[in-house]
Amino acid sequence: MATDYIPRSEPQLAIWFTNYGKKISNYGQSLGLTAEEIKLAETRCNETSAKITEIEQKKTEVQQIIAVKDDLKSDALAVIRGFVTRIKAHTAYTEAIGLDLGIIGTTVDTTVLKGSKTTLKAEVLPGRVRISFVKKSFSGVNIYTRLVGTAQWEFLARDNHSPYDDERPLTNGQPEKREYMAIGLLGDDEVGMPSDIISVVFGG
Repeated sequence: MATDYIPRSEPQLAIWFTNYGKKISNYGQSLGLTAEEIKLAETRCNETSAKITEIEQKKTEVQQIIAVKDDLKSDALAVIRGFVTRIKAHTAYTEAIGLDLGIIGTTVDTTVLKGSKTTLKAEVLPGRVRISFVKKSFSGVNIYTRLVGTAQWEFLARDNHSPYDDERPLTNGQPEKREYMAIGLLGDDEVGMPSDIISVVFGG
C-alpha cells in the first residue's frame, strides 16, 4: 500500500509546498491545467509555505525564551533558597515574618501521595520526544525510559516543571519504540506509584 505523498510534519510540508509551487508551471499546461489554475496553485503553495515557516521560527524563538526563563528561574530560586536558610536561622526571625514573606511551606499528607501517581503524555517532535506530565501534589518527578521489548528501566531525568524533552539520539540510527514511565517525588524521595507506561516511535 502506497503512503500518502503529502508529508505529515509541517517543516517537511513547507518544503513540499515550496517545491510544488515552484515547479507546477513547468508541467501544468501540458497536463491539462489552465493558467489560472496554475497561478492559484502557486499562490496557495507560497502563502502556506511562508506561514508554516513563520510559525516554526516562532516556535524556535519561544523555546529559546523558555530556556532563558528556566535558567533565570533556577538561578533565582537557588539564590533565594540560600537567603531563606540564613533568614530562618537568624535570631530575629519569627513565624509571622515567614508567613509575610511566603517562605513557610504547607504540610503534605505523604500517605495520600504514596497511593497517587503522575500522568504522562508524549509528543514526537523533530530531534526529540517531549514528555508532558502532571505533578499533582508532588514536588517533581523522576522520568524513566526503556526500549520496547527490554525489561530494565533507565533513569532519564528528574524534572520539577513540565515538559521534559528527551533529546537522546537514536541508538543505531534506526527508528525505535521508546517507553516512558515516571514516579512522583517529595523533595528528593520517590513517594508515588509508577505512572502508566506510554510509548512512542521516535525516528530521530
